[in-house]
This record gives sequence, C-alpha cells and structure tokens, in this order.
Amino acid sequence: MGALADFLRNFRKFHVETWLATQYSGDLPPGEKAAIFGNVTKYLAFASSAAEAASLAKEFGGTEAALVAEMLPELPVGQALVKVRGQPVVRLRVLPARKPTHREIEAGRALCLRLGATRDEIDQQFAQRRRDLSSLESRVRDEPDDLPGAEGSDLPEGYDY
Repeated sequence: MGALADFLRNFRKFHVETWLATQYSGDLPPGEKAAIFGNVTKYLAFASSAAEAASLAKEFGGTEAALVAEMLPELPVGQALVKVRGQPVVRLRVLPARKPTHREIEAGRALCLRLGATRDEIDQQFAQRRRDLSSLESRVRDEPDDLPGAEGSDLPEGYDY
C-alpha cells in the first residue's frame, strides 16, 4: 500500500482534511484510488471525459450517479459538481480570478522578501559555509592534535571529531 493510502486510512479518524487533485483518476494506482474513494468524504469534479464521468459517478454513488455521469462531460468552464458523503450532489460555479492590482503585486513581493532571503544572500551564506568548512578541513589535516577528542575521547566510537 502506498504512502498516500496509508495516510488517508490512518488520519481519517482525526478528521484531517486533505486536498488532492488529478486530471484523470485512472492514472492513480488501484490501491490509492480505492483508499481515496474509501476514506474521502468531499469531492469536487470539473468537466471530464465521458469515461471519467462514468467512473466518478460510481464513486459519487446514490440516486444521482446517472445524473453525474451525464452532466460532468457537458459542464461549462468554471462549473463543478460537489459531493459531500451523505448529502446530494450540488452544482458549483467558480468565479474567475481577478487580475491583482499593481499595489497588491508589490505588497506580495515585499512580503516574500520579508519572509525569506534573496538569492544573493543565500549564495553569500553558502560561500561563507564553504570557506568555514574548508578552514576546518585544513585544521584537521594540519593540526589533528589540537582538536577536541583527538587524544582519548569520552564519546562512543563514531561520535568523536
């Protein structure tokens, strides 16, 4: 059994929400597909092929299976069918994302810079670490007796310098 199937099976009891997406559920290994449809309680399906719609209709189950198989291939862009286990299927309209304003883009960039480091800063840190490591390696080669633990160590084998 795959890691995803194991995760879904074990964390269902903790009501962990997991979002999964695929263009075609037929690409999933049979064990993972069974785990998904056996443990997941909420499904969101956009337009699909007739074959995929028939497969999803079986999984959606209930009296609406035939309706799901008929509707999924014909759904317009921006619409989906939602199924919550134990409830009827609902048609959902997804609004298109609006284009962000220049101000929102700049605010996003500022937030990214504040939360992380720039590429130059990361490159400088790597360069400094390489210099530090190179310096340590030369000390080990040139002065092994000056390092802690060189002569008799209290640490177990494999833990000394």
